[in-house]
Order: sequence, then C-alpha cells, then structure tokens
Amino acid sequence: MADVARQAGFHLLLSNSDETLEEEREAVRVMLDKRVDGIIVAPCSSLSRDNEHLKQVLAEGRSLMMFDRAVEGMAVETIQANFLATAKEATQFLLNAGHQRIAYLSSMRMHGLYTSETALGPTPVAQRVNGMIDAYQQAGREMDPSLIRLNALNDMVIEQILAELFSLPEPPSALIASDNLIAMGIMRGLATRGLRVPEDISFVMYDDFPWTELMTPPLTVVAQPVYEMGREAARRLICHIRQQSAGVLPQFDSWMVVRGSVGLNRT
Repeated sequence: MADVARQAGFHLLLSNSDETLEEEREAVRVMLDKRVDGIIVAPCSSLSRDNEHLKQVLAEGRSLMMFDRAVEGMAVETIQANFLATAKEATQFLLNAGHQRIAYLSSMRMHGLYTSETALGPTPVAQRVNGMIDAYQQAGREMDPSLIRLNALNDMVIEQILAELFSLPEPPSALIASDNLIAMGIMRGLATRGLRVPEDISFVMYDDFPWTELMTPPLTVVAQPVYEMGREAARRLICHIRQQSAGVLPQFDSWMVVRGSVGLNRT
C-alpha cells in the first residue's frame, strides 16, 4: 500500500486496532479529524450494527476500501483472497493422512462458542470453516463444531484453548492456525507439552511467512498474494479519490504449500 501511495503522491498513515472495535472507532475518528482523503480498513466486525463509524466515512464524502473482510450491508469494494477451495483442499489433505479430529483456531471475535448455527458473516473465517465442512461432507464424515475455536486473541487465550482441546476425551490430532501470531502461540504451547510436529500432532497455518520455511520441520501453509492485494487496495482507493474508474475488481486466489508439518495419524 505504501509503495503505491508514495508513487501516486500520497502518504500512508497506519493505525493498529489490535482487533478491538473501540480502538478501530477511535482510529477512524482520528483519521477523519486529520481530513484524510480515504481509508483502507480491515474491519474488526462484519456486522452492520458495529460499523456506524465506517458509514460515517462515506457520509463525510471520503473514499473507503475494505481489506480482508467485508461488512454486511455496506456496498464498499473489498479486497480479499478466496479461501473456500483451498480450505477444503487443506482439510482433505489432513483427512487423507488419517486425521479425523482437526481443530481450527481463529482470532475472530465471537460471543459464545461456535456451533453449526453460528453466522460468521462475509469473512475469510467463514470461507475457511465452510471449506472444512465441505471436505468432511465429501469424505462422508461430520465435522465436530466444538473443534472450531474463535477469540484466540493472545497467548494466554491460545494456551487456554489448547488446554481445553487436549483435555477432550478425543483430542485433535491436527491443528490449523488462522494466522502467524496464533501459529506462534500454538507452537509455543506444543513445545511446553513436549509434543513434536508432525510425529505427535500435525499442523497447518494460514499465511506464508519466510520463517515458516526455517522451522523444523518447515510448515505446511495456505498462502495468499498479500503484497499484490495491498497494491490493488491502494490503487483502487486512489482511483476513487480521484473519481477515476478503477476497472473490474480482480479475484485473488489462495494456494496450499505442502512442506513437512503434516504426518500420518497412527492412533
């Protein structure tokens, strides 16, 4: 985003909400007070009722782009990768290796525990969970919704989730992390328990960072074209600011990179 903005004569101001709605609201307020030309936001919540502050951006005549997540009922362009097919592929890969119990950890905020009736909105998490469900159904099996764990916001919560998962009568034999911070928290928790990847438990994570190849073993990941997505988000926002046509919204696909962190489940 910064590369494109700089080339076009704009400056990028960055604010981190830490997945906290109040922090996001305050950040947007500050940006509007500073009279920015446009805002790119990865919204904490996809619920319309939580996003009056984003509607205010449009009401004040500023340009707005969503990144990674959309908001229900807001007709705003969203730059996000397609995860449904790759999430299904990753789950099939684990199922084919004998893993019946696959847990998925996400930092997505949600009141209460996930159930089969939980609405996840227009989010990557929804695509990933639906991809898992599709893979289980195609294999003639049923996914246990109790293995979908949301609100994994920090190391303390991740550790609590791991303790709960491993205390189940049938603990998971494979874990999927929705981002790199959760992945590091999980790896730390596995190490303290003396669990080895992939001998004792298999592991897959979303996003491909350079360090994932340096782990022992290298981690199997689901990658997305983050740099290209950032460039396109900035380019389109600048077009909107200049009241120029941005062209057709491109599709961004994810893909699986198989390395060494998935093993056969021998239990």
